[in-house]
Amino acid sequence: PCLIDMSTSRGSTLNGLCLLGGGLGKGVHGLLYTQDKPREKEDSTRLERCMIHGFSGDGIHMGFVWCFNMRGCIVGGNRGSGVWVRGWDGFIIDCWISANHGAGICADAATAAMTITANRIEWNRRYGIHCSRAGVYNITGNYFDRCGGPGLCLKPSDTDGGGCGTFAVTGNVFNRCARPDWTEQGSLDDCNVRMESLWGLTFTGNVLSAGQDDGGKGGFSPSCGMVLGKLNDAIVANNAMFHGYLKEAIRDLGGHGNVKIADNLGSPHPAGKAQE
Repeated sequence: PCLIDMSTSRGSTLNGLCLLGGGLGKGVHGLLYTQDKPREKEDSTRLERCMIHGFSGDGIHMGFVWCFNMRGCIVGGNRGSGVWVRGWDGFIIDCWISANHGAGICADAATAAMTITANRIEWNRRYGIHCSRAGVYNITGNYFDRCGGPGLCLKPSDTDGGGCGTFAVTGNVFNRCARPDWTEQGSLDDCNVRMESLWGLTFTGNVLSAGQDDGGKGGFSPSCGMVLGKLNDAIVANNAMFHGYLKEAIRDLGGHGNVKIADNLGSPHPAGKAQE
Protein backbone atom coordinates (compact mmCIF):
# COMPACT_ATOMS: atom_id res chain seq x y z
CA PRO A 1 0.00 0.00 0.00
CA CYS A 2 2.94 2.39 0.39
CA LEU A 3 6.71 2.81 0.30
CA ILE A 4 7.08 3.88 3.95
CA ASP A 5 4.49 2.99 6.61
CA MET A 6 4.66 5.10 9.78
CA SER A 7 1.26 4.04 11.10
CA THR A 8 2.56 2.45 14.31
CA SER A 9 5.05 5.20 15.11
CA ARG A 10 4.88 8.03 17.63
CA GLY A 11 7.22 10.98 18.00
CA SER A 12 8.96 10.08 14.72
CA THR A 13 10.81 12.31 12.26
CA LEU A 14 11.45 11.76 8.56
CA ASN A 15 14.15 14.18 7.43
CA GLY A 16 15.84 14.64 4.07
CA LEU A 17 14.54 11.57 2.24
CA CYS A 18 13.69 11.33 -1.47
CA LEU A 19 10.85 8.89 -2.15
CA LEU A 20 10.22 7.99 -5.80
CA GLY A 21 7.15 5.98 -6.77
CA GLY A 22 7.81 5.36 -10.43
CA GLY A 23 4.05 5.13 -11.02
CA LEU A 24 4.07 1.52 -9.81
CA GLY A 25 0.92 -0.34 -8.85
CA LYS A 26 -2.48 1.21 -8.19
CA GLY A 27 -3.23 3.45 -5.23
CA VAL A 28 0.23 3.06 -3.74
CA HIS A 29 1.05 5.95 -1.38
CA GLY A 30 4.50 7.36 -0.79
CA LEU A 31 4.12 7.84 2.94
CA LEU A 32 1.29 6.19 4.88
CA TYR A 33 0.24 7.18 8.37
CA THR A 34 -3.15 5.75 9.18
CA GLN A 35 -5.05 4.06 12.01
CA ASP A 36 -8.51 2.58 12.53
CA LYS A 37 -9.34 5.10 15.26
CA PRO A 38 -7.71 8.08 17.02
CA ARG A 39 -5.09 7.41 19.65
CA GLU A 40 -5.43 8.50 23.25
CA LYS A 41 -2.27 10.65 23.00
CA GLU A 42 -0.66 12.81 20.34
CA ASP A 43 1.26 11.17 17.49
CA SER A 44 3.76 14.07 17.25
CA THR A 45 5.03 13.18 13.78
CA ARG A 46 7.44 15.43 11.85
CA LEU A 47 8.16 15.40 8.10
CA GLU A 48 11.01 17.68 7.06
CA ARG A 49 12.87 18.39 3.80
CA CYS A 50 11.53 15.30 2.02
CA MET A 51 10.73 14.90 -1.68
CA ILE A 52 7.82 12.55 -2.48
CA HIS A 53 7.14 12.08 -6.19
CA GLY A 54 5.48 9.84 -8.74
CA PHE A 55 3.28 7.53 -6.66
CA SER A 56 0.10 5.94 -8.02
CA GLY A 57 -1.77 6.98 -4.86
CA ASP A 58 -1.30 10.02 -2.63
CA GLY A 59 2.13 11.42 -1.94
CA ILE A 60 1.31 11.52 1.79
CA HIS A 61 -1.77 9.78 3.19
CA MET A 62 -2.58 10.47 6.86
CA GLY A 63 -5.67 9.13 8.58
CA PHE A 64 -6.54 9.83 12.23
CA VAL A 65 -3.29 11.69 12.77
CA TRP A 66 -3.06 13.86 15.87
CA CYS A 67 -0.40 16.55 16.01
CA PHE A 68 1.88 16.53 12.96
CA ASN A 69 4.35 18.98 11.46
CA MET A 70 5.28 19.07 7.76
CA ARG A 71 7.94 21.59 6.70
CA GLY A 72 10.07 22.27 3.64
CA CYS A 73 8.84 19.25 1.65
CA ILE A 74 8.32 18.78 -2.09
CA VAL A 75 5.29 16.66 -2.98
CA GLY A 76 4.49 16.37 -6.67
CA GLY A 77 3.53 14.27 -9.65
CA ASN A 78 1.40 11.77 -7.72
CA ARG A 79 -1.72 10.18 -9.22
CA GLY A 80 -3.75 10.90 -6.10
CA SER A 81 -3.55 14.04 -3.99
CA GLY A 82 -0.31 15.53 -2.78
CA VAL A 83 -1.39 15.34 0.87
CA TRP A 84 -4.55 13.58 2.05
CA VAL A 85 -5.25 14.15 5.71
CA ARG A 86 -7.82 13.23 8.32
CA GLY A 87 -6.88 14.45 11.74
CA TRP A 88 -6.13 17.35 14.02
CA ASP A 89 -3.48 19.81 15.15
CA GLY A 90 -1.38 19.93 11.99
CA PHE A 91 1.12 22.37 10.48
CA ILE A 92 1.92 22.43 6.74
CA ILE A 93 4.53 25.12 6.24
CA ASP A 94 6.95 26.19 3.48
CA CYS A 95 6.22 23.27 1.15
CA TRP A 96 5.98 22.95 -2.63
CA ILE A 97 2.93 20.85 -3.59
CA SER A 98 2.71 20.62 -7.35
CA ALA A 99 1.34 18.66 -10.34
CA ASN A 100 -0.63 16.04 -8.43
CA HIS A 101 -3.68 14.55 -10.16
CA GLY A 102 -5.94 15.08 -7.16
CA ALA A 103 -5.89 18.12 -4.91
CA GLY A 104 -2.71 19.61 -3.57
CA ILE A 105 -4.04 19.23 -0.01
CA CYS A 106 -7.22 17.18 0.38
CA ALA A 107 -9.06 17.24 3.71
CA ASP A 108 -12.46 15.89 2.65
CA ALA A 109 -12.86 13.88 5.86
CA ALA A 110 -12.99 15.31 9.38
CA THR A 111 -10.11 17.69 10.15
CA ALA A 112 -9.56 20.49 12.63
CA ALA A 113 -6.99 22.88 14.09
CA MET A 114 -4.80 23.18 10.99
CA THR A 115 -2.25 25.86 10.07
CA ILE A 116 -1.32 26.07 6.38
CA THR A 117 1.23 28.80 5.72
CA ALA A 118 3.77 29.95 3.12
CA ASN A 119 3.29 27.06 0.68
CA ARG A 120 3.35 27.05 -3.10
CA ILE A 121 0.38 24.97 -4.27
CA GLU A 122 0.30 24.81 -8.06
CA TRP A 123 -0.72 22.88 -11.16
CA ASN A 124 -2.70 20.26 -9.27
CA ARG A 125 -5.42 18.84 -11.51
CA ARG A 126 -8.18 19.06 -8.93
CA TYR A 127 -8.26 21.76 -6.26
CA GLY A 128 -5.38 23.50 -4.58
CA ILE A 129 -6.83 22.95 -1.09
CA HIS A 130 -10.11 21.08 -0.65
CA CYS A 131 -11.80 21.02 2.77
CA SER A 132 -15.07 19.44 3.83
CA ARG A 133 -16.22 18.83 7.42
CA ALA A 134 -13.31 20.96 8.60
CA GLY A 135 -12.95 23.52 11.37
CA VAL A 136 -10.56 25.95 13.02
CA TYR A 137 -8.15 26.60 10.14
CA ASN A 138 -5.56 29.30 9.52
CA ILE A 139 -4.68 29.58 5.80
CA THR A 140 -2.20 32.43 5.43
CA GLY A 141 0.40 33.63 2.93
CA ASN A 142 0.16 30.80 0.38
CA TYR A 143 0.54 30.98 -3.39
CA PHE A 144 -2.07 29.09 -5.44
CA ASP A 145 -1.36 28.78 -9.15
CA ARG A 146 -3.06 27.12 -12.15
CA CYS A 147 -5.12 24.52 -10.33
CA GLY A 148 -7.91 22.50 -11.92
CA GLY A 149 -10.91 24.09 -10.25
CA PRO A 150 -10.54 26.71 -7.52
CA GLY A 151 -7.30 27.17 -5.65
CA LEU A 152 -9.31 27.04 -2.42
CA CYS A 153 -12.49 24.96 -2.28
CA LEU A 154 -14.38 24.96 1.03
CA LYS A 155 -17.69 23.18 0.60
CA PRO A 156 -19.66 20.18 1.85
CA SER A 157 -18.84 16.72 0.58
CA ASP A 158 -20.93 15.50 -2.34
CA THR A 159 -21.69 12.29 -0.44
CA ASP A 160 -22.08 13.01 3.27
CA GLY A 161 -22.52 16.78 3.52
CA GLY A 162 -20.98 18.69 6.37
CA GLY A 163 -19.70 22.23 5.99
CA CYS A 164 -16.69 24.07 7.40
CA GLY A 165 -16.37 26.53 10.26
CA THR A 166 -13.98 28.98 11.90
CA PHE A 167 -11.63 29.76 9.00
CA ALA A 168 -9.13 32.62 8.78
CA VAL A 169 -7.96 33.05 5.18
CA THR A 170 -5.61 36.01 4.78
CA GLY A 171 -2.83 37.28 2.55
CA ASN A 172 -2.94 34.57 -0.11
CA VAL A 173 -2.39 34.83 -3.88
CA PHE A 174 -4.79 32.99 -6.21
CA ASN A 175 -3.48 33.07 -9.78
CA ARG A 176 -5.16 31.73 -12.97
CA CYS A 177 -6.92 28.81 -11.30
CA ALA A 178 -9.62 26.64 -12.95
CA ARG A 179 -7.34 25.73 -15.86
CA PRO A 180 -9.70 25.11 -18.82
CA ASP A 181 -8.28 21.69 -19.72
CA TRP A 182 -9.08 20.41 -16.22
CA THR A 183 -12.23 22.35 -15.26
CA GLU A 184 -15.79 22.32 -16.59
CA GLN A 185 -16.21 25.80 -18.00
CA GLY A 186 -19.06 27.79 -16.51
CA SER A 187 -19.45 25.41 -13.56
CA LEU A 188 -19.20 26.46 -9.93
CA ASP A 189 -15.61 25.22 -9.98
CA ASP A 190 -14.68 27.73 -12.69
CA CYS A 191 -13.30 30.24 -10.19
CA ASN A 192 -10.27 31.13 -8.11
CA VAL A 193 -12.06 30.55 -4.78
CA ARG A 194 -15.22 28.62 -3.90
CA MET A 195 -16.70 28.85 -0.39
CA GLU A 196 -20.08 27.36 0.53
CA SER A 197 -21.79 26.36 3.80
CA LEU A 198 -19.26 28.07 6.08
CA TRP A 199 -19.61 29.81 9.40
CA GLY A 200 -17.13 31.96 11.28
CA LEU A 201 -15.15 32.90 8.16
CA THR A 202 -12.82 35.79 7.49
CA PHE A 203 -11.56 36.07 3.91
CA THR A 204 -9.60 39.30 3.75
CA GLY A 205 -6.49 40.79 2.20
CA ASN A 206 -6.16 38.24 -0.60
CA VAL A 207 -5.42 38.89 -4.27
CA LEU A 208 -6.98 37.06 -7.21
CA SER A 209 -5.81 37.09 -10.82
CA ALA A 210 -6.78 35.52 -14.15
CA GLY A 211 -4.36 34.29 -16.79
CA GLN A 212 -3.23 31.46 -19.03
CA ASP A 213 -0.41 28.91 -19.12
CA ASP A 214 3.23 29.92 -18.97
CA GLY A 215 4.65 31.44 -22.13
CA GLY A 216 1.31 32.84 -23.27
CA LYS A 217 -0.11 29.42 -24.14
CA GLY A 218 -3.43 27.73 -23.38
CA GLY A 219 -6.82 29.15 -22.49
CA PHE A 220 -7.52 31.92 -20.01
CA SER A 221 -9.23 31.27 -16.67
CA PRO A 222 -11.12 31.56 -14.41
CA SER A 223 -14.52 32.88 -15.47
CA CYS A 224 -15.35 33.99 -11.93
CA GLY A 225 -13.29 35.38 -9.09
CA MET A 226 -15.22 33.97 -6.13
CA VAL A 227 -18.26 31.70 -5.70
CA LEU A 228 -20.02 32.27 -2.36
CA GLY A 229 -23.05 30.57 -0.81
CA LYS A 230 -24.64 29.91 2.59
CA LEU A 231 -22.12 31.85 4.67
CA ASN A 232 -22.91 32.62 8.31
CA ASP A 233 -21.16 35.06 10.66
CA ALA A 234 -18.68 35.71 7.88
CA ILE A 235 -16.66 38.56 6.39
CA VAL A 236 -15.47 38.59 2.76
CA ALA A 237 -13.91 42.00 2.37
CA ASN A 238 -10.95 44.04 1.19
CA ASN A 239 -9.74 41.61 -1.46
CA ALA A 240 -8.24 42.77 -4.77
CA MET A 241 -8.99 41.30 -8.20
CA PHE A 242 -7.02 43.27 -10.78
CA HIS A 243 -7.68 41.37 -14.04
CA GLY A 244 -8.98 38.78 -11.61
CA TYR A 245 -11.70 37.08 -13.68
CA LEU A 246 -13.05 36.79 -17.21
CA LYS A 247 -16.78 37.40 -16.65
CA GLU A 248 -17.83 38.12 -13.07
CA ALA A 249 -16.08 39.08 -9.87
CA ILE A 250 -18.41 37.30 -7.43
CA ARG A 251 -21.10 34.71 -8.07
CA ASP A 252 -23.33 35.00 -5.03
CA LEU A 253 -25.51 31.91 -4.52
CA GLY A 254 -27.28 33.49 -1.53
CA GLY A 255 -28.56 31.79 1.58
CA HIS A 256 -26.32 33.86 3.89
CA GLY A 257 -26.86 34.84 7.49
CA ASN A 258 -25.10 37.77 9.22
CA VAL A 259 -22.56 38.30 6.45
CA LYS A 260 -20.55 41.25 5.18
CA ILE A 261 -19.39 41.09 1.56
CA ALA A 262 -17.83 44.45 0.73
CA ASP A 263 -14.94 46.34 -0.81
CA ASN A 264 -13.78 43.50 -3.06
CA LEU A 265 -12.39 45.63 -5.84
CA GLY A 266 -11.41 44.30 -9.23
CA SER A 267 -11.58 44.36 -12.99
CA PRO A 268 -12.09 41.72 -15.69
CA HIS A 269 -9.13 40.40 -17.64
CA PRO A 270 -9.03 41.80 -21.20
CA ALA A 271 -9.20 38.24 -22.52
CA GLY A 272 -12.73 38.00 -21.17
CA LYS A 273 -13.89 40.84 -23.38
CA ALA A 274 -12.13 39.31 -26.34
CA GLN A 275 -14.00 36.01 -25.80
CA GLU A 276 -17.32 37.85 -25.92
